[in-house]
Parts: sequence; structure tokens; C-alpha cells
Amino acid sequence: MANKRSLSTEKNIEKALFKLMQENSFADISITDLSQVAGVSRMAFYRHYKTKEDILNGYLKRQYDKFIEDIDEHRFNQLDQFLQIYFKYFKEHDYFLRAITKAGIEGIMLRKQTEYFVNFFKVKLPNMLPSYSDMVFYSGAIFSVLIYWADSGYKQPRKKIAKMLAVKIENDVNSNNMLR
Repeated sequence: MANKRSLSTEKNIEKALFKLMQENSFADISITDLSQVAGVSRMAFYRHYKTKEDILNGYLKRQYDKFIEDIDEHRFNQLDQFLQIYFKYFKEHDYFLRAITKAGIEGIMLRKQTEYFVNFFKVKLPNMLPSYSDMVFYSGAIFSVLIYWADSGYKQPRKKIAKMLAVKIENDVNSNNMLR
């Protein structure tokens, strides 16, 4: 297990990345910028990470693990329940969603999300497992709805949005399963 100083350095670098992402595109953020804002040396940065993407990937992995813990804790086994937790998370972490869009890394986020969604379906909803290409499509649709929902000020109730998407996805999966 990492020591407290090491964890503090990682947390400072992560906070610095999200701060810089609020103001800059991801491509324009340098390791020097990150190190300066985090208050660490470039050497300290490279002791913990190889690239900026490593910071983002580590953060997303931890959030996904928390997400799965929440689902397990509540014993959710329905797609709309999963989607409600998804939308709740991003509403509560609006800074993260805004940083992603401001930094122009929606594609990175979507690829990671799709990986996690595929895994989620395999583990939590194996009876409803869509094809990989369908999963990519659903992930993109869910992410697009999330961005639209955030941009419109989270006006629609998340339960309504989750239910609408779940019904559409479930109907599509059932229809595709009947054709196989």
C-alpha cells in the first residue's frame, strides 16, 4: 500500500489535472503545468504516472469501482436502477463532467465508459447482454443524454431519464435477441 505522502502527491496531481481541465484543452496541458499547479516536481510526477492519461484512467477506475460497490450495496439488478446511479453520480460530480467537456476529452471518457458498461452487463445483467457493437451504441447514447441533461441544467428528473433509456435499450435488446 502506498504511504500517506505518496497518496497526497497523487491526490494533488489529480486535483491539478481537473483544475487545469476546467480552463484548458487536455492536449494543451503539459506535465510542467500539472507539476506546478500540484506543487510537485516533474520527477515526483513521473514517479507516480507515465502520462496525463494515467491520471484520468486511475480516477475513472476508482469511480467505477465505487459505482459497482453502490450497486452491490443496494442490490440493484435492473438497468433503470443502474442508470439512475449513473446520472446521480454525474449530477453530484458536475465539476468532473464539465472538466471533461471543457478539456475536449469526451472521446476518452466514452471509450472508458464503454469498457465499464460492457463489463457491467457481463457481470450484473448477463441475461440481457447485447452485442459489443450495440453496447458501443448504447454507451454513446447514454453519454450524449448525460451531456444534454447537464447542459439543460438537470431539469428532467433522473428517474424519468433513466427509465426512458432503459426501456429503449431493453426493447432493442429483446428485439435483437428475437432476430438471432
